[in-house]
Amino acid sequence: MSFVITDGTATYSLNPTYATEMKGKKIGSVHTTKSGQRYEYLSAEIDGWKLPAVFVTSADMTLVNSWWSAATILSLTPDYTTEVFTVAMENRSKPINKYEEPYDDLFKGSITLVEIKS
Repeated sequence: MSFVITDGTATYSLNPTYATEMKGKKIGSVHTTKSGQRYEYLSAEIDGWKLPAVFVTSADMTLVNSWWSAATILSLTPDYTTEVFTVAMENRSKPINKYEEPYDDLFKGSITLVEIKS
């Protein structure tokens, strides 16, 4: 299995590890009237991925971190489906920001993506 992330111009591919997470969360509210009727309102469904990035070159690190800095809307294509997801990075700090020890020219981090549904 692999994931391809692109902004339409540049592409970054990564293979999942044991730490790869796929998540889903529903955002909405539930209301109960005085008569006891229950109403559920679904305002959004968020699907997300937490993708560990290991053995990343400095060029790829710069690319991914620039997407994060610019809040770029990206496309994610997992190879387990033909669907292309429109995503945004949800990281609170730069996604790739640590050295991959013992190397001084390779990096690691974690890319957290959420699907943008229209």
